[in-house]
Amino acid sequence: MENKELKERFIDERTGIEYTLQGDYYIPNIAMPKARRTGNIGKYGILKLNYMKKYKIPEYTEMLLNNELKSYLLDIEDECKEKLTTLIKQMAEKENIYSP
Repeated sequence: MENKELKERFIDERTGIEYTLQGDYYIPNIAMPKARRTGNIGKYGILKLNYMKKYKIPEYTEMLLNNELKSYLLDIEDECKEKLTTLIKQMAEKENIYSP
């Protein structure tokens, strides 16, 4: 059997993916793209996440695999906070409660 020297890196011509030698195996050099938004998900984002995991499994899985889940949950968090603020203001006006 011949003792061949393995390349440290190579690019598969068929797929265009670059591989790096790790021990006896070639590992593809791939990474997830950056999320559109970053930050803490918060209470309402976590509630939506749990709902999706339990009742909307295909949508949850698709968004997770496409790296869209966190951005979506941050959007939900923002929308819920905005709606809550609006509702509190409306209730305060209705009850003639004014805050400085």
